[in-house]
Amino acid sequence: MLKKRPILNGNSRVFWQATHFESFSRVFRKAARRAGIQNCRLHDLRHSFASQLAMHGVPIQTIQGLLGHEDPRMTARYSHLSPEHLAASIDALKGIYKGKMN
Repeated sequence: MLKKRPILNGNSRVFWQATHFESFSRVFRKAARRAGIQNCRLHDLRHSFASQLAMHGVPIQTIQGLLGHEDPRMTARYSHLSPEHLAASIDALKGIYKGKMN
């Protein structure tokens, strides 16, 4: 099947490959600027990815695997919990203890 695949624009590669991280980063910055997003680096998306997963109950080991971290402490550094998420967790705990006190 691969041998029958047509060669496009003289390129015989099967999969597209970014030529260089810096060029991709430059494209990202330009797109963010055009979208009106300020103070956002490409690397920030890794933190957002980990944080959103953590706040939606995905186990830290799963997030660790998805990010490719060897050490769970590094994954914990990437998983920032929002103040709203922390407050909701405290409210949930208050509800648990309030129910047990009655």
